Amino acid sequence: MGNKVEAALLSHGFNLNKYEETVLEYGLSDVWNFLTSYLIENGVDTFSKNIVDFYDIGRLYEIGLAIENKYSKKEAGKYYTPRDVSKLMADLLIENNQLNCVADVGCGCGNLIIEVLSKIKERSLDEFNNVISNLYLFDLDKTAINICKARITAMFGVDANSINDVCGDFLSKTIKVPNNCYIISNPPYSQIKEIKKNWEYKTAITESKDLYVGFIEKIIRSSKKAVIVSPQSYIVGSKFGKIRNILFEKGNGDIYSFDNVPGTLFNGRKQGVFNTNTANGVRASILTFNNSEIKGFRLTHLIRFRTDERDNVININYVKEQLGTKKQDLKRPLKCFKELEFFVENIESELKISSLLAEETTDYCVHVNSSARYFIVGSSKQLSRNGTMDLYAKDEESFYKLYALLNSSYAYLWWRMLDGGILIPKSLLLDIPLPSNDYLKEDVVAYCKDLIKNEKKYLVYKKNAGVMQESIKFPEYCREKLNKMMFGNIPFELIHSNKEIF
Repeated sequence: MGNKVEAALLSHGFNLNKYEETVLEYGLSDVWNFLTSYLIENGVDTFSKNIVDFYDIGRLYEIGLAIENKYSKKEAGKYYTPRDVSKLMADLLIENNQLNCVADVGCGCGNLIIEVLSKIKERSLDEFNNVISNLYLFDLDKTAINICKARITAMFGVDANSINDVCGDFLSKTIKVPNNCYIISNPPYSQIKEIKKNWEYKTAITESKDLYVGFIEKIIRSSKKAVIVSPQSYIVGSKFGKIRNILFEKGNGDIYSFDNVPGTLFNGRKQGVFNTNTANGVRASILTFNNSEIKGFRLTHLIRFRTDERDNVININYVKEQLGTKKQDLKRPLKCFKELEFFVENIESELKISSLLAEETTDYCVHVNSSARYFIVGSSKQLSRNGTMDLYAKDEESFYKLYALLNSSYAYLWWRMLDGGILIPKSLLLDIPLPSNDYLKEDVVAYCKDLIKNEKKYLVYKKNAGVMQESIKFPEYCREKLNKMMFGNIPFELIHSNKEIF
């Protein structure tokens, strides 16, 4: 079989068309049995030259999964970790620590553990040898584990038989993680329909029905320190309260959150998807966790960057600089710019935006586009578009308060801190606390009246799903003027930027 696979793959040179044809004819397992043997026998440089770059092996395997059975791949939630993200996570794991036992949970083809081992070997050969003697790989996919071991063997000259590998359901009671282990992980992301009887920890996953939450719970209950990349929904979603409670009970750490516009942490294209949107749009976070008596987590704001700024952002110095100064208990996590923490902390009113609204329709309605990326707009005019919320104020004063809060940066700030996705949930909008100071001055009301008069002047149109959608886009100076009139010199411009300030 090996000779046949070799002839099919390498006759007249390797390319993706041959790879697809060979996977379909011989199966993914046999193809990668040959490729891993080729890697070990010929070395990293030859493999990179004749097959694919050593650091793109994970992507090549993911393509193979999509070719062989994209349905199982999608359900398993398997996505490889880009190298720059792997380097960042490795730096976060090893900083200020002398590692002994290391585990990669959901190791896949080994992008994460390769970077951890590379950095440890560069730092100390004795530490590297100690880690190699206590290295554990966990994955449900035996072929992926074998690829990971082959990469470690080819890269570091390590005997593959000396590496502890565990193939199976990580959540099972029968799979144990060594005590005081340092864990790095990119767990699978998918929703589940049932909780298996043999799973060890069911508290958080029963609430959320998200597979990665079960991985997070078992990892933090098992590790001395962990670095985990995952969707950031567990930070903000109401169905993730239990995992946040467990995180706080067990220790401390940092949470780095990344937006998915303009650039996204998981750059590149998804393999085996079912629609025309092939961009990997996961809004990701990187969690660092320390098992400790000290409690609390520092959070970054929702980090945005353009693709051409990626190298400046995906590094340990930059992301650590974005961390807030306050440790949070995660009951209501706020992803806040540290420059805005003082402003947010001084908001002590128990009243919410909901207190401005009537229980029935009134003559004072503010229409809000439920889609927001870089700002929120409230209009007195009903827009010709899908996805709007009609907020009926209880009186004229409440109307201008509502209009001012929506068209300034205030409501947008809270949305960015509490969520920041594509759509603004109405429940979140109504739960935003009102500012503590007297923000509705006469000049603010007068300026809101001017904006209302000019709403038609700032109408814009965009086609979505074949239908023109009407929106209002006030110039930036309008929002900035409202901000200054209402709140003084607060650096709200930070939250509207398409990129971060370097």
